[in-house]
Amino acid sequence: MRCPACGARNAESADWCSLCYAALRTEPPVAEPGSETVADPAGPPAADPVPAGDTSRPSPATSSDGRLRRTEEGLDWRCPACETWNPIERHTCVSCGAAFTRAFARGDDEAATPEVTEPVAVGASLLLPGLGHVLLGRTPAGALRMILYVTWLLGGLVLLRAAAGSGQPVLPAIPLLLGAMVVLVASVIEVQRTVAGADTVLLTARITLWLVVAVLGALMLSFFAATMAVTP
Repeated sequence: MRCPACGARNAESADWCSLCYAALRTEPPVAEPGSETVADPAGPPAADPVPAGDTSRPSPATSSDGRLRRTEEGLDWRCPACETWNPIERHTCVSCGAAFTRAFARGDDEAATPEVTEPVAVGASLLLPGLGHVLLGRTPAGALRMILYVTWLLGGLVLLRAAAGSGQPVLPAIPLLLGAMVVLVASVIEVQRTVAGADTVLLTARITLWLVVAVLGALMLSFFAATMAVTP
Protein backbone atom coordinates (compact mmCIF):
# COMPACT_ATOMS: atom_id res chain seq x y z
CA MET A 1 0.00 0.00 0.00
CA ARG A 2 1.37 3.42 -0.97
CA CYS A 3 0.80 6.52 1.13
CA PRO A 4 -1.41 9.04 -0.71
CA ALA A 5 0.51 11.91 0.91
CA CYS A 6 4.20 11.02 0.41
CA GLY A 7 4.11 7.88 -1.72
CA ALA A 8 5.98 5.69 0.78
CA ARG A 9 5.31 1.96 0.75
CA ASN A 10 3.53 0.53 3.82
CA ALA A 11 2.13 -2.81 4.90
CA GLU A 12 -1.40 -3.63 3.71
CA SER A 13 -2.62 -3.75 7.33
CA ALA A 14 -1.09 -0.38 8.30
CA ASP A 15 -3.38 2.42 9.46
CA TRP A 16 -0.72 5.15 9.45
CA CYS A 17 2.16 5.91 7.11
CA SER A 18 5.49 4.89 8.64
CA LEU A 19 7.22 7.91 7.03
CA CYS A 20 4.87 10.89 7.35
CA TYR A 21 2.22 9.42 9.73
CA ALA A 22 -0.62 10.27 7.36
CA ALA A 23 -3.80 8.23 7.70
CA LEU A 24 -3.93 5.40 5.15
CA ARG A 25 -7.53 4.34 5.66
CA THR A 26 -10.63 6.47 5.39
CA GLU A 27 -14.22 5.38 5.74
CA PRO A 28 -16.36 5.82 2.55
CA PRO A 29 -19.35 8.16 2.86
CA VAL A 30 -22.63 6.50 3.65
CA ALA A 31 -25.82 8.17 2.48
CA GLU A 32 -28.83 8.02 4.73
CA PRO A 33 -31.94 6.29 3.34
CA GLY A 34 -34.17 8.73 1.48
CA SER A 35 -31.52 11.43 1.38
CA GLU A 36 -31.05 13.19 -1.96
CA THR A 37 -27.88 15.00 -0.94
CA VAL A 38 -25.00 14.32 -3.32
CA ALA A 39 -21.50 14.66 -1.97
CA ASP A 40 -19.18 17.03 -3.77
CA PRO A 41 -16.66 14.87 -5.68
CA ALA A 42 -13.97 17.49 -5.21
CA GLY A 43 -14.54 17.81 -1.49
CA PRO A 44 -13.34 15.53 1.31
CA PRO A 45 -15.22 12.26 1.85
CA ALA A 46 -18.04 12.44 4.33
CA ALA A 47 -17.42 10.69 7.64
CA ASP A 48 -19.46 7.61 8.44
CA PRO A 49 -21.94 8.73 11.11
CA VAL A 50 -21.68 6.91 14.42
CA PRO A 51 -24.78 6.71 16.63
CA ALA A 52 -24.64 8.53 19.94
CA GLY A 53 -23.22 6.36 22.68
CA ASP A 54 -21.70 3.88 20.21
CA THR A 55 -18.08 3.31 21.30
CA SER A 56 -17.48 0.21 19.21
CA ARG A 57 -15.49 2.18 16.64
CA PRO A 58 -12.48 4.43 17.27
CA SER A 59 -12.42 8.14 16.65
CA PRO A 60 -11.39 9.18 13.11
CA ALA A 61 -8.21 10.68 14.65
CA THR A 62 -7.31 7.44 16.46
CA SER A 63 -5.84 4.29 14.92
CA SER A 64 -7.97 1.15 14.84
CA ASP A 65 -5.96 -0.49 17.63
CA GLY A 66 -6.12 2.64 19.83
CA ARG A 67 -2.35 3.00 20.08
CA LEU A 68 -1.96 6.21 18.07
CA ARG A 69 -3.96 9.37 17.61
CA ARG A 70 -3.51 12.54 15.60
CA THR A 71 -4.07 15.91 17.28
CA GLU A 72 -3.52 19.52 16.33
CA GLU A 73 -0.08 19.37 17.95
CA GLY A 74 0.96 16.19 16.10
CA LEU A 75 0.94 12.43 16.67
CA ASP A 76 0.53 10.85 20.13
CA TRP A 77 1.00 7.28 21.41
CA ARG A 78 -0.90 5.76 24.31
CA CYS A 79 0.98 4.13 27.19
CA PRO A 80 -0.05 0.46 27.56
CA ALA A 81 0.51 0.58 31.32
CA CYS A 82 -1.40 3.69 32.45
CA GLU A 83 -3.15 4.70 29.15
CA THR A 84 -1.64 8.20 29.23
CA TRP A 85 -1.24 9.89 25.84
CA ASN A 86 2.33 10.99 25.06
CA PRO A 87 3.89 12.98 22.20
CA ILE A 88 5.49 10.78 19.55
CA GLU A 89 8.85 12.45 20.28
CA ARG A 90 8.97 10.95 23.80
CA HIS A 91 10.60 7.56 24.33
CA THR A 92 9.04 6.99 27.76
CA CYS A 93 5.64 7.71 29.30
CA VAL A 94 5.37 11.07 31.06
CA SER A 95 3.25 9.49 33.79
CA CYS A 96 4.70 6.07 34.66
CA GLY A 97 7.95 5.89 32.67
CA ALA A 98 6.96 2.89 30.51
CA ALA A 99 8.96 2.53 27.31
CA PHE A 100 7.57 3.63 23.95
CA THR A 101 8.34 0.19 22.47
CA ARG A 102 5.87 -1.49 24.86
CA ALA A 103 3.01 0.30 23.11
CA PHE A 104 3.79 -1.61 19.92
CA ALA A 105 4.76 -4.98 21.37
CA ARG A 106 3.23 -7.91 19.55
CA GLY A 107 0.29 -9.62 21.20
CA ASP A 108 1.98 -13.04 21.12
CA ASP A 109 5.06 -11.65 22.86
CA GLU A 110 2.90 -10.14 25.59
CA ALA A 111 1.03 -13.40 25.99
CA ALA A 112 4.32 -15.27 26.30
CA THR A 113 5.34 -13.08 29.25
CA PRO A 114 4.18 -14.76 32.46
CA GLU A 115 1.69 -12.95 34.63
CA VAL A 116 3.42 -12.33 37.96
CA THR A 117 1.91 -10.27 40.76
CA GLU A 118 3.95 -7.75 42.72
CA PRO A 119 3.94 -9.70 46.04
CA VAL A 120 5.20 -12.84 44.27
CA ALA A 121 7.94 -11.00 42.37
CA VAL A 122 9.09 -9.02 45.40
CA GLY A 123 8.97 -12.08 47.67
CA ALA A 124 11.05 -14.09 45.19
CA SER A 125 13.63 -11.30 45.02
CA LEU A 126 13.83 -11.10 48.80
CA LEU A 127 14.35 -14.85 48.95
CA LEU A 128 16.99 -14.82 46.21
CA PRO A 129 17.84 -11.64 44.28
CA GLY A 130 17.40 -12.33 40.58
CA LEU A 131 14.65 -14.91 41.02
CA GLY A 132 11.99 -12.25 40.54
CA HIS A 133 13.64 -11.23 37.26
CA VAL A 134 13.50 -14.85 36.07
CA LEU A 135 9.78 -15.04 36.89
CA LEU A 136 9.24 -11.87 34.86
CA GLY A 137 11.04 -13.32 31.85
CA ARG A 138 14.37 -11.50 32.36
CA THR A 139 16.52 -14.57 32.82
CA PRO A 140 19.98 -13.14 31.88
CA ALA A 141 19.61 -10.19 34.27
CA GLY A 142 18.27 -12.48 36.99
CA ALA A 143 21.14 -14.98 36.60
CA LEU A 144 23.73 -12.20 36.93
CA ARG A 145 22.15 -10.91 40.13
CA MET A 146 21.94 -14.43 41.56
CA ILE A 147 25.64 -15.07 40.92
CA LEU A 148 26.76 -11.78 42.44
CA TYR A 149 24.52 -12.09 45.50
CA VAL A 150 25.34 -15.73 46.30
CA THR A 151 29.08 -15.27 45.72
CA TRP A 152 29.38 -12.16 47.84
CA LEU A 153 27.06 -13.37 50.59
CA LEU A 154 28.79 -16.74 50.99
CA GLY A 155 32.22 -15.10 50.78
CA GLY A 156 31.32 -12.61 53.48
CA LEU A 157 29.89 -15.31 55.77
CA VAL A 158 33.01 -17.47 55.32
CA LEU A 159 35.25 -14.54 56.22
CA LEU A 160 33.11 -13.75 59.25
CA ARG A 161 33.32 -17.32 60.49
CA ALA A 162 37.07 -17.47 59.91
CA ALA A 163 37.56 -14.19 61.76
CA ALA A 164 35.43 -15.37 64.68
CA GLY A 165 37.43 -18.60 65.01
CA SER A 166 40.88 -17.02 64.78
CA GLY A 167 40.27 -13.71 66.49
CA GLN A 168 41.23 -11.76 63.35
CA PRO A 169 39.42 -8.55 62.28
CA VAL A 170 36.13 -8.97 60.47
CA LEU A 171 36.90 -6.01 58.20
CA PRO A 172 37.43 -8.08 54.98
CA ALA A 173 33.88 -9.46 55.20
CA ILE A 174 32.25 -6.02 55.18
CA PRO A 175 32.74 -5.15 51.44
CA LEU A 176 31.30 -8.50 50.34
CA LEU A 177 28.27 -8.24 52.61
CA LEU A 178 27.63 -4.63 51.56
CA GLY A 179 27.83 -5.62 47.89
CA ALA A 180 25.32 -8.43 48.46
CA MET A 181 22.99 -5.98 50.21
CA VAL A 182 23.17 -3.54 47.27
CA VAL A 183 22.23 -6.34 44.84
CA LEU A 184 19.32 -7.36 47.08
CA VAL A 185 17.85 -3.86 47.40
CA ALA A 186 18.31 -3.02 43.70
CA SER A 187 16.70 -6.30 42.61
CA VAL A 188 13.63 -5.72 44.76
CA ILE A 189 13.17 -2.17 43.44
CA GLU A 190 13.61 -3.31 39.83
CA VAL A 191 11.00 -6.08 39.95
CA GLN A 192 8.58 -3.87 41.86
CA ARG A 193 8.74 -1.17 39.18
CA THR A 194 8.69 -3.71 36.36
CA VAL A 195 5.43 -5.20 37.61
CA ALA A 196 4.03 -1.66 37.84
CA GLY A 197 4.81 -1.15 34.13
CA ALA A 198 8.04 0.88 34.27
CA ASP A 199 11.15 -0.50 32.58
CA THR A 200 13.54 0.46 35.39
CA VAL A 201 17.04 -1.04 35.46
CA LEU A 202 19.18 0.14 38.36
CA LEU A 203 22.01 -2.35 37.90
CA THR A 204 22.87 -1.59 34.30
CA ALA A 205 25.94 -3.16 32.72
CA ARG A 206 28.10 -0.13 33.52
CA ILE A 207 26.84 0.25 37.09
CA THR A 208 27.29 -3.49 37.71
CA LEU A 209 30.86 -3.29 36.44
CA TRP A 210 31.67 -0.37 38.73
CA LEU A 211 29.99 -2.17 41.65
CA VAL A 212 32.20 -5.24 41.12
CA VAL A 213 35.30 -3.03 40.88
CA ALA A 214 34.33 -1.18 44.06
CA VAL A 215 33.69 -4.40 46.02
CA LEU A 216 36.97 -6.00 44.91
CA GLY A 217 38.92 -2.81 45.58
CA ALA A 218 37.42 -2.43 49.04
CA LEU A 219 38.09 -6.12 49.70
CA MET A 220 41.79 -5.76 48.91
CA LEU A 221 42.09 -2.63 51.04
CA SER A 222 40.33 -4.33 53.93
CA PHE A 223 42.71 -7.31 53.74
CA PHE A 224 45.65 -4.94 53.78
CA ALA A 225 44.21 -3.01 56.75
CA ALA A 226 43.50 -6.24 58.63
CA THR A 227 47.04 -7.48 58.00
CA MET A 228 48.54 -4.23 59.28
CA ALA A 229 46.30 -4.40 62.35
CA VAL A 230 47.51 -7.85 63.41
CA THR A 231 51.19 -7.22 62.57
CA PRO A 232 53.11 -6.48 65.78
